[in-house]
Formats: sequence, structure tokens, C-alpha cells
Amino acid sequence: MSFSNPWEQELSKSGLISLHPHHDLYTTVSGPVRQPNQPLVIIIPGLGASATEWAAVQRLATPFARVLLYERSGYGLSSDATSPVTAVSIAMELDSLIRAADISGPFVLVCHSYGGIIGREFLHLRGSGADGICGMVFVDANQELNTIEGPGPAPYIDTVLQGLDIIDVVGLTKTHKLLPDEWQTYLIEEKSERHSRIAAMESEEYLGSGPVLASKKQLHATPPLLGESPVSVLKGQTYKDFEKLFVAGSEAGNGTEEERKMFREFLKTYDTLDEKWQKGMLSLSSRSRWITTYKSGHNIQLTEPDVIVDEIKWVLDNLDTV
Repeated sequence: MSFSNPWEQELSKSGLISLHPHHDLYTTVSGPVRQPNQPLVIIIPGLGASATEWAAVQRLATPFARVLLYERSGYGLSSDATSPVTAVSIAMELDSLIRAADISGPFVLVCHSYGGIIGREFLHLRGSGADGICGMVFVDANQELNTIEGPGPAPYIDTVLQGLDIIDVVGLTKTHKLLPDEWQTYLIEEKSERHSRIAAMESEEYLGSGPVLASKKQLHATPPLLGESPVSVLKGQTYKDFEKLFVAGSEAGNGTEEERKMFREFLKTYDTLDEKWQKGMLSLSSRSRWITTYKSGHNIQLTEPDVIVDEIKWVLDNLDTV
């Protein structure tokens, strides 16, 4: 660990990190200065998601953990992305960011939604151990079977949801736990044309990311890929978000009757499949635990950031026994 490195040494530092000429990523590192071998918590947002969603988690975790939160290419103040944008390329970009900032491991990854696939591609790059991954928190996260067995992105879902203000329909406007300035920053980013462009670029490569990750056979490794490193899998109630969106889309007259019927059929099985997929990630470690929150939909980082912070604490508290 480089004690002269400002990204390691300063209590809080934000700015652009250059990966190569004319390509920068906006990064924030905050929290207690690490001692040798202490982990850095890295937050990996989901598909089409900015780091602004994670302001409350960062704020609540910073008093006890060193946290890195960054905007990947195409979001916020970071440079534009180049196509294609895959889970592998995003993981490689994160690896380049860590190396460019001269930040050492080990790392605890906090992965939301599609970030679960990205995080495991990063695990493939870095491995476990002193300069790799020493723990993971999966927050309503995806794995390879989401893309192989799941329905989305599905045209009938997109059609029924067309024109809806998803943030408002699923209730985030009233249930989020961001501070007023954090919420406004999030909304400005979320509703920008640039944000929409990068979200579309990521969506184009989403389905292909599952088979690529599946080929690495991480969930079937013996012994477990992460050994006894702590892994927390936190599930929300995503199906309730889908139910709200289905009702709103139907009331708006979106889609054909056949498309709405397909959406209804999807809702009947989604939660059972979602739980199966998420529980599959428990096999990454012999020291894993399953947590369910019944108060949040998919965006737990916005509605119950304290629950995520509790899981970060659990991972950190269990590192000494590994």
C-alpha cells in the first residue's frame, strides 16, 4: 500500500482519474485511512445506473469503511463510453481505474443488479487474496441465469412500460432516503440525454453478458471460488416494482392485450425465479448468508441504504476469521 498516494492517504478525495489520454473517470474515495491489508469497499452500480444512486450508502458507510464510488464511462463527469460496453469491458475499466490510481487491495465489492455480473467479471480479473477480492455484498443482484432463463429485456415489457415515469410509479419519489441535494443530483443525472444514451449502450450488451460469465463456471467451483471469504446476498421485492409498473402501463392503455397477457404470465413466476437466481450466488463462498428485505423493491440503495450498510459491516466483521 502506497502511503504517499493521495487516493489512499486523504480522508476524502474526489476528482478525475486518467486511464489514458483524453479518457477520465470521476472518482470519490472517502473514509478512514486504511492500514496495510485492510479492505477498500468498491460500489458497482447496476445497468444504466449512476453512482449518484449510492450517495446515502456512501454517506452511512464512510464513518467506518474506506469506500470507493466512481462513475463509469458515460455517466456524470466521466468521459464518454465507446461501443460496445460489456460486463467484461466495464470490469476491465474498473481494474484500469484501480491501477491508474495506484490503489492496492484487498477489495470488498458491493454489487447491485447488473453490477453482480460486472463484479464477478472483476473477480475473474483480480481473483481473491491480498490484492484481490476478500468479500462481496450482492444487492438484489443478477447472475448469468438472469440473462439465460429470464425474460428481459423483453419487447412486451418495454411496450407496456412505454412513457411511464418509472421513478414515480415504483414510489421512489416518496420512499428514497437521499438528502434533498443528493436527490436532485440523482434526478438531474437520471433524466439527462447522455445518461439515456449510455444506458441504451449497456442494455444492448446485457443478454450476451450471461453466457460469457457462465463459461467461467464460478458458481460451480470446488472448493468455492472465494473460499471462506464472507459473501452476503441481499434480496429485495423486485416483483412488486413490476406489479406497480404493469398496473400503471395497463391503465395508460400501453401495449396490446397479448402483450399485457405475457406480462401477467411473467409476473406469476418471476419472484420464484429471482430467489433461485440470487441464492445461486451463495455458492461463491462457504461463508455466505442470505438476507431478504420486504420493505424495498429493486432499488434498496435508495430506499433502505442502512440495510446494505449492515451487510457491509457483516462482511468486514467476518474478515478477521477468514
